[in-house]
Amino acid sequence: MRNNKLFINFKSTNFILIIILVGLIWASLVIFLSFYYSHSLNFSILLILIFIYLRLFIHENFSDIKDIKTDRRRGLLTLPVVLSQKKLFYILNSIFN
Repeated sequence: MRNNKLFINFKSTNFILIIILVGLIWASLVIFLSFYYSHSLNFSILLILIFIYLRLFIHENFSDIKDIKTDRRRGLLTLPVVLSQKKLFYILNSIFN
């Protein structure tokens, strides 16, 4: 018998929130490393944090675009499904430029 509490119900999961949180967690590694190596938290470290976060956010959304048909069929609320592929390309391109 399976314990259903161990499995995630993907239809009720907000993938947009998950992408934002994962990006912030990986980007916060910059702050941890700066404290570990006794560097003060300055503007350059915050710029690196923002760069890493945006890079991960863009990468995750581009990888979600290839699964847009499957996500729609399963009812998953990813950013390409919510916004549409064309709008998401416009947003991600404006982040790059």
